[in-house]
Amino acid sequence: MTDMKEQIEGLLALDTVDRRLLELEKTRRAFPAEREEAEGAFRKAAAEHGAVEEELRRSFLARRAGEAEVDKNTEAIGRLNVQLNLVKTQREYDALRTEMAALRERNDRLADDVFAEMDRAEALEKRKAELARDRAELEETARRVAAEVEKKIGACEEEIAHAREERAAAAALVEPALLARYERIRSGKEGMALAEAGSGACGLCYRSIPPQRLIEIRSRKSLLACEGCGRILVAR
Repeated sequence: MTDMKEQIEGLLALDTVDRRLLELEKTRRAFPAEREEAEGAFRKAAAEHGAVEEELRRSFLARRAGEAEVDKNTEAIGRLNVQLNLVKTQREYDALRTEMAALRERNDRLADDVFAEMDRAEALEKRKAELARDRAELEETARRVAAEVEKKIGACEEEIAHAREERAAAAALVEPALLARYERIRSGKEGMALAEAGSGACGLCYRSIPPQRLIEIRSRKSLLACEGCGRILVAR
């Protein structure tokens, strides 16, 4: 039978690789978020630019509608003015004058609205130009970040592949029964089957370790599990 100290050394080597793999895989999973953040910023700017364009379209339509109504009312005032010379009673005359006054008042309000829309459209055009610049910059940033992320992912995957080769080599040095125990614990403990017992307590769940058990762990003559989390306790 292989010496227990050698087996524990083998487990420690395997644990070291496994922990590195956990970090590498965590890093690999985080990379797409960098790309998504840059793409999200671009999409947000593009959406805002589109919203401003829509506001400009509505402003233009409102202005055109106002101008058209002003023209229509002006024509009506002209016709009513002609009718003033044709009426035969004061009542008819006063009614026409009242209608003309109402149309002029309406045109004054419409003119104010048209000028307000013109000012609004000018502000929107400026904002649109700013957003167009921002959108272009963010689009370029998104492309650059996407390319950088692809490179990072490729490099990280190479490291992961290399670490997996190291892991296979380290696992081959551990007895099958012990390796099976290690893998079983690891699968249910977030990828970490070993816990440090250097300070009199489990380094992961912090359950205290009786002095006698601590002596056994440090001697590396047997494998003891933490009474709290079930991981194999080791002293490096």
